[in-house]
Amino acid sequence: MARMLTFEQNRLYLPARADWRRDVAGVGVLVVLTALLLAWWRPGLALQLEEVAGPIGSGELLMALAMLIALRVGVLDLSVWVSPMVSALLVGSLINAGAPLWLSMACGVVFGAALGAMKGWLVAWRWLPAVAVTLAMAAGLAWAAQQVWPEPVAIAPETFQPWLMGRRIEGEMVAVPLTLTRVLLVLAGFLVGVTACLRPRSSHTGPAGPARAFWALTVAGGLLGLAGGVEMLDHYRAAAPHRWIGDLRVPASVILAGGLLFVGHARDRLTGVCLPVAILAVTLWRFWWVEWGACGYEWQVAGLAGAALAIHIILRCIFRGGKTKSADR
Repeated sequence: MARMLTFEQNRLYLPARADWRRDVAGVGVLVVLTALLLAWWRPGLALQLEEVAGPIGSGELLMALAMLIALRVGVLDLSVWVSPMVSALLVGSLINAGAPLWLSMACGVVFGAALGAMKGWLVAWRWLPAVAVTLAMAAGLAWAAQQVWPEPVAIAPETFQPWLMGRRIEGEMVAVPLTLTRVLLVLAGFLVGVTACLRPRSSHTGPAGPARAFWALTVAGGLLGLAGGVEMLDHYRAAAPHRWIGDLRVPASVILAGGLLFVGHARDRLTGVCLPVAILAVTLWRFWWVEWGACGYEWQVAGLAGAALAIHIILRCIFRGGKTKSADR
């Protein structure tokens, strides 16, 4: 009975042959939605532009990539919201204790990778249900963080000044906003995650093996740890989490990027390429389409995720996969 609940049977997309028609249709849905939202959007302030484009270069992208990596090996990771918050608390505490910036950030990444390895061991090698493991880990981390850090952890705004980059203008060195440093960190983490886990392989129709699932969850955990450090760099403050499920843009962007649709050789990397565009589309929808908030969540984002999932299921029913080997190329 326990083996029936393993990550192999927990896959949220149906194994099938790759079909380029389904790929084109799935990417087309994302492109059309993004184009329509951009056409309707009329920026008023520079702050609005930063709010829209911000998630592409912030911790949200790393969180979404971590969820996507786990999903592609059949694991629904429900700890992607809590883990970065705890990592941010750890990074902030180390900085306040006098640790170097690079060491504090590295400890956050190692902490996240250790949590990911623990999830991988429980799910891939001990055959425990992924949803239960990740949800229990989220609850445990949230409780532990509330006990260890009852008050928010804040660092001085000038803490990351040594990481400022500069450029020479008319013979003088001018500092570039710290946002560039954050974007470069996120880009580096994104490229590492895509290269390490979302790589082409010969077959995508069989279940993921334990070793691959363990590796994927470990890398995803490291990305969540980096996301926590990036959030501390961005906001200079972190508080213990009080809810297990956070920003709904994370799962919505994963669904919109084709995390539940694209199957077959090299399709993992296709989802990674689509992910930043999906986050942009979801953020545009969140700010300028329908506003429906309740219980601290923006349910219009959940509605978009549900609509995208329904469209992808319809596409999967229409295009059930190619009949020739060329479809897997």
